[in-house]
Amino acid sequence: MRSEGRSGLDVDVVVVGAGLCGLTAADRIESAGYAVQVIEARNRIGGRTLSVRSDSTVVELGAQWVGQHHIRVRRMCAELGLTLIPVAPSGDRVTDIDGEAVRDHGRRLGALPGLLDQVQVGARMAWLTWRSSHRGSARLGELDQISAERWIASGAWTKAGADYWRYIIESGTCARADEISIYEVARQLASMGGLRGLATAEAFTIEDGTQRLAEGLADQLANPVMLCRPVESIRSAPGTDRVEVDCRRETLNARRVVVAVPAATLQSVEIDPSLGATSPLGVDAPVAGRVVKQVIIYESRWWRQRGLSGEADTPGRCIDFMTDSSQADGPGVLVALSTGPRADRMSRLNNADRERVTLAHINDVLGASPDPVPTIRFHDWIHDPHAQGGYAARRRIGGWATSVREPEGCDRLVFASTETATQWRSYMEGAIDAGEQAAALIVGGLTAASTSTPLDA
Repeated sequence: MRSEGRSGLDVDVVVVGAGLCGLTAADRIESAGYAVQVIEARNRIGGRTLSVRSDSTVVELGAQWVGQHHIRVRRMCAELGLTLIPVAPSGDRVTDIDGEAVRDHGRRLGALPGLLDQVQVGARMAWLTWRSSHRGSARLGELDQISAERWIASGAWTKAGADYWRYIIESGTCARADEISIYEVARQLASMGGLRGLATAEAFTIEDGTQRLAEGLADQLANPVMLCRPVESIRSAPGTDRVEVDCRRETLNARRVVVAVPAATLQSVEIDPSLGATSPLGVDAPVAGRVVKQVIIYESRWWRQRGLSGEADTPGRCIDFMTDSSQADGPGVLVALSTGPRADRMSRLNNADRERVTLAHINDVLGASPDPVPTIRFHDWIHDPHAQGGYAARRRIGGWATSVREPEGCDRLVFASTETATQWRSYMEGAIDAGEQAAALIVGGLTAASTSTPLDA
């Protein structure tokens, strides 16, 4: 249920954030028998999912893909009656090699030495990922002090090998390789089950859009989600063991609070130190992931008539990845992603220049389009005030030493977001995972409190 909400709310739990993480937490807590109120700063629910209709088709401007091993998302789709559509690209992909768009059948970046280098660096990454999932090694703390860029430079034999792995890291984390540690990268991969997980992460899309997941969860809640409620402060209620959440319109009072917002936005919320909660990504401001997503809608899938899949890896350009997102019997739809340093460049362009660059990129990579000028929808997640980046924020170099490793907090306040997930961090699957963990902590705390000293009503 959704509405603008009402004042004077007094509940068991307030959940801040109506994305997948917050709504999952609210659903699980309410199922355990507690009264929950979700509040959201935006004028919509869904967080970093954003499905919009363009004429006859739904396009995704936010999170889009469901992986083969995303068991939580797939289970939720089944429960909500949503249809998963397999991603089945056909045709050749295109790879940028030294500035030239080359048609091929796989991810290659040049001659045999470069290919061998990619493999040997990949083997080192796989070993590092395995080690990062088995904590306790003193060496892992040292790796958190080494930037991913430095690690690549010290291990790659060729420019092609270094370029390939820089692209993999930067496109996956949406950050520059010199901004994050190689340990941060390894922990991301470990949360996905390693490099094999990465290869299976884009297996399905959701027929009516990923935002339907959030809408379905919200519709199941007893209390409507309160929209347009940016939180200004969270503090201990004077003289009680309850928590007050101050919005611009009212103050909400609760026994427990779940803060389920993107980690980068926490800097704007004043949190009472007496609550004892620690920022989930460390004491320093996190590295914001940067991504600009564009959806280009043509009358037809003309690239398929040329034997092309629509997929292109072009790390040296403003658009570093492109793929076909067309649905059966629908128009031709291309998704173009600019991540990390490429997103920084794309974000600085005005609308006219961005569209010009995008159409020139498609012309160079796939060839001239026979269709009329397409419709282009885009979202700049860098300048989205309620996300401040995407797909997720990252710990700064050395940040793991000062961060909370699970979605936890004090007795009354819990932080949770896809950034705090232990499985599939930065994916929708991770958001649901973090929401479930936060709910378990909250329910466990409330249950323990009810069997000891009762809290004030």
